[in-house]
Amino acid sequence: RNHASGGHLEVVLVEYDPTKTSYGVLLQYAWRNIDPFDGKGQFCDKGPSYRPAIFYDGDAEKLEAQRVLGDVLAANPSWDESTLAVPLMERPVFWKAEEYHQNFYIKKPGDYGYYKQACGRTYRLKAVWGEDVYKCYHDLQSSCVDTV
Repeated sequence: RNHASGGHLEVVLVEYDPTKTSYGVLLQYAWRNIDPFDGKGQFCDKGPSYRPAIFYDGDAEKLEAQRVLGDVLAANPSWDESTLAVPLMERPVFWKAEEYHQNFYIKKPGDYGYYKQACGRTYRLKAVWGEDVYKCYHDLQSSCVDTV
């Protein structure tokens, strides 16, 4: 955790009930909500602390992360794994950000909506993953993905 030199990544810690979903399902969603080719950050956020990464905790999660990466590549046969900018990394100590960062999209929905639109997030995700995949992973009514 070294903010001055960029020795940290800004990430989301997801706590979940494994009887309702799985680490693998969460990874499927995580992949489809990032630009896997941009190792310099995501959307408007650029710099070392905004690089994408997938974290695992232990051997079982590491294997699952590798399996899901394989699924992503199999679903996108034109992609070359060497061009993906998303390392699979052992989970380090997690430091919770300041309170004003927590649930920003709920606390300031207008600001978040503007940011999301102005940064072209939706446009880029559709360009990377395709319209159907985008709808699958962003439409709450969609049943195209297993939950557990």
